[in-house]
Amino acid sequence: MALAACTPVGTEEDTTTIEQPGNKPQGPDNPGGGNNPGGGNNPGGGNNPGGGDEPAGPTEIPGQYTITFSNPEVTELTHSSAIIGITVTGPMKEGNPQVIMDSGSILVGKEALEPVASDTDYNMEEVIKDGIPYVSWRLTARLTDLESSTRYSWKAEYTLYYVELDPKTFEIKAELSKVFTSETMEFTTTPLPVSFTVYADGVEEGSVFLGSAVLQGHAVAEYNPEWSNLGMEWSTDASFPANATFRAEADDITEDLHFSVSATGLEPGTLYYYRATAHVGDTPVHSEAQEFYTLWLWDVFSWEIVDRGPKTVDVEFDTLEDYWARWSDYGFYYGPSDGEMTQKTGRNDCHHKIAGLLWPKTLQISGLLPLTTYKMQFYLVCNDGGESREYRGEEMELTTLPQPVTGIELDVQEETLNMQHQTRKLTATIYPEDASDKRVAWSSSNEKIATVDEDGNVNFVGLGPASVTITATTCDGGYQASCAYTLGQPITKLETQHEVYGASPYLLNGTPVRIHITPDDAALRGSVQATYTCEPEGVVSYIEKNADFHFTVYWAKPGGHATVTFTAGDGSGTTTSCEFNVKGHVDMGLSKLWINTDVNVYRPWAPEGYCVAWAEQYPKDEYTKENYLWYDSNTITKYTKHTGCQLESGDDAAKLDSSRLRTPTVAEWQELINGCDWEKTTLNGTEGYLATSKANGNTLFFPHGCYWTSETVTNAYPVLKAYYVDMTQSVPAITEGYRWDGRWVRAVVE
Repeated sequence: MALAACTPVGTEEDTTTIEQPGNKPQGPDNPGGGNNPGGGNNPGGGNNPGGGDEPAGPTEIPGQYTITFSNPEVTELTHSSAIIGITVTGPMKEGNPQVIMDSGSILVGKEALEPVASDTDYNMEEVIKDGIPYVSWRLTARLTDLESSTRYSWKAEYTLYYVELDPKTFEIKAELSKVFTSETMEFTTTPLPVSFTVYADGVEEGSVFLGSAVLQGHAVAEYNPEWSNLGMEWSTDASFPANATFRAEADDITEDLHFSVSATGLEPGTLYYYRATAHVGDTPVHSEAQEFYTLWLWDVFSWEIVDRGPKTVDVEFDTLEDYWARWSDYGFYYGPSDGEMTQKTGRNDCHHKIAGLLWPKTLQISGLLPLTTYKMQFYLVCNDGGESREYRGEEMELTTLPQPVTGIELDVQEETLNMQHQTRKLTATIYPEDASDKRVAWSSSNEKIATVDEDGNVNFVGLGPASVTITATTCDGGYQASCAYTLGQPITKLETQHEVYGASPYLLNGTPVRIHITPDDAALRGSVQATYTCEPEGVVSYIEKNADFHFTVYWAKPGGHATVTFTAGDGSGTTTSCEFNVKGHVDMGLSKLWINTDVNVYRPWAPEGYCVAWAEQYPKDEYTKENYLWYDSNTITKYTKHTGCQLESGDDAAKLDSSRLRTPTVAEWQELINGCDWEKTTLNGTEGYLATSKANGNTLFFPHGCYWTSETVTNAYPVLKAYYVDMTQSVPAITEGYRWDGRWVRAVVE
C-alpha cells in the first residue's frame, strides 16, 4: 500500500507543494511562512511531516551552491516495515570553491533521531535548469523490524565537502564542509490486522483419484501479518478430530497467497472433508469445510466376467482414458473359498500406454478346478502422489462351471457268445478324466436276451441265435457307447476223432484227438474243454488243447485205461466221451524199452492184429507183389541197395502210435530173444510166447504171428525181402520174407 508523500496516518492528505528554491522570497504568504509549508499547522509543523520552528527552505553555500530537499515520501507502509525516500537537488555555479565529495543519509527514530539499519540508495543525475547546471541525488531507505502502531520521526541529512582553489595556481587554499538537514517528518506504522482469512477453493479438476487429490486454497491478509503453516487438512470426520485428521503445508504459494496441496494416502470410494488452515501467532485459522469423494476402483477401471468355464474365467477390463498413466498393474487375487487367496494373476503389458492401444482387454484366470467355489479380489496398482500403492476391491465369490463330459468308451465293443445264465461286466470310461458328472445310465436293447444293472453287470437270460446291444449313456451331455453281443447257435453235438487204424482203438503218449462240432455255425466252437479219468491213477499226465478243436493226450505211466470227456463251454451242456487203453512200455533190462502191445491194438494181446507190408503204414485186404507200395512194372522202387536198408521214419507203421516209437532193428530183436526166457502159453484166450527178462524178471507177451524188423535182407538183389521174427516156431527166430507180405509190428521207444 502506497501513502501520499508525508501524509500522516489517519489525516487527510495535504496538497500544499514546496516551491523550487530561489524563485520566491520567504514571507507571510509564501512557502515557509506562518500558514504555509513549514508553518505550525501545515506540513513540517506540529504533527505533520516536515514540521518545525524553522522554515523549510534551501540552504546556500555562499556564491556557489544551493541544496534543496524535495519530494519526501513514505511508501509501502506496514505494521513492521516502510520505504522512505527524499530527493536532494541544487544549482551549481562556476568558480571556487569546488565540490570534491558529498554524502547523505536518512535518520529515523521513535523519540530521538538516530541512524537505522537500512539499504540506502544514492541515485545521481545531472540536469540543466534555466541554463544553470543542477545536480540531483535520490536517497532511499528500506526500514524493517519496525513496531506496529508506532509513530516514527525521520529526516534526511546531506553533507557537502568542497575545497577553495587558487585561481592562478589551482592549488587548494582551504578544505570546507557543510551539513544540510531536511525538515523533520513523521509516519505511523499500521496496526496488526484483526483477522487472517483462509479459503478452501475446491479440488483441482481431474486430480481426484483412488488415493489422492489436489486441494486448492488461498489466503487474504491485510497489512501482511505474521502467519505460518499455511496448508490444508482433511478427514473422514466432519469434526476434524486430531487423531483422524491429516495435514499438509503448502509448498508452492504464489505472491497473492494462492496455493495447492496434494492429499495422498486416501482410501478409494470415501467421503472426505477438507479445509484450508494457517496460524497467526499461536492462533489457528480455518476456512469453512468442504467435501469430496475419492474415486472407487470401478470409477477408473471397470470389469465384467464375459466367460466362465470349468477351469478358466475370462474377465473383460476397461479403463478411463484420463487415468491410464496412473496404473501399472491389475488383476485378481484368488484362492479356495475355505482358504487363503494366495494365488495371483495379473495383466500383460500395461506399464506404458502404447500408441493405438485398444480397449477393452481380456484377462484369463486359468488353472481352476471345475465346480469349485473361489474367493476373488480385484487389485489395481497405482501411482498416487509419487508413491506406488495397491488398491483392492471387495472380496467376492465365484463358482466355476462343471467340467462337461466330452465322450464315453466301453472296455468291450462287441462279443460273440452263447452262455445261458452267465454274466459279463462292462466298464465305462468317461472323458475327460476330470468330468464333473460321471453318472451313466445303462440300458439293454432286448431284456429277454440280456439285462444290465446300474453298475454295468450284464446277465444273459436267453439263448441264441440272437443279438442284444448294451448301451451306456452319460447323464451329462447324453454321450453313448455300446457293446453288441451276438448269441449264436449253441453246440448240439460233439464227436471225437483220433487216429486209430484197426478194429480196436488204443492211445499212445502224445496221441492227437480232434473234436467234430455240430452245428458248423455254433457260436462258441472254441469253448470245448477236455477232462479225463483213468485207471490206475496217474496213467494220463495231462491233455493239451492245441487249437479250438484239437487236443493231445499225454500219459505218464505205461498200461491202463482212460476215459476222456469233452464238454462244450457255451452253456449248452453238450458233452462226449471216449475211452482208451493206454499203451505201456516195459523195461526188460535191455538197451531199449519195449511196448507191451502191438501197433494199433486197442487191448493188449488181442487175437486180431494190425498187419502191414514192410515199409507201409496201413493194412490191406490182401497182400500181393502187384499192390505193394514200392513195386512198379516188375521193379522194386525203394530200398534197393543190396548192402541192406534201414526203414525210414516216414514209412514206419510204429510212428502211427507215437513219434517216439519205431520198429526194432534186427540187433534189438536178437537182444530181446537172447535176453529173455521164452515160454509158450495162452493169455486171455490168445496163444503166444511169454518173454521173461533174465535181467529183472519183467515180461512181455507176443501172440503167435510174425513181426517185422526195420531192415532189409543184406546182399540180396533185387532187394525183395526183409527180416522178420517168427513167433510160430518152438522158439522165436529171425528169418526172411517178402516185403509185400502182411505182418505185425511191435515197437520200441526211441
